[in-house]
Amino acid sequence: MPSEKRQLGDIGENLATDYLERNNYQIIERNYWKPIGEIDIIAKKGKKTVFFEVKTGILGYDLRPEDNLTVSKQKKLKRIVSEYLSSYNLYDSDYQIDILIVYLYKNRTLARIEHIENVNLS
Repeated sequence: MPSEKRQLGDIGENLATDYLERNNYQIIERNYWKPIGEIDIIAKKGKKTVFFEVKTGILGYDLRPEDNLTVSKQKKLKRIVSEYLSSYNLYDSDYQIDILIVYLYKNRTLARIEHIENVNLS
């Protein structure tokens, strides 16, 4: 059985995928994993490839989900995006990295989603 943190993350990623599809993104892949890291969601909108980091948290806690996007995590994310672009020969394509912050109520239903576009990682 997955840990509570993993269950919460899965709920957030499922809600994030629904949000993206409602907003005209085509989901290419979820949980793209390599030994150097993972990309939660890879999607296309028009000709642009968008790499999504999804952070999920419960409303009312002092720690915000985006606070978990440490400098170390940002570096890993940049490396895995670079690996993906290289493996699919997409370096010349239009792409960006976005963050989706999924806030849940204590009963784990959706409160809101914040979409931060084209982030500049450390």
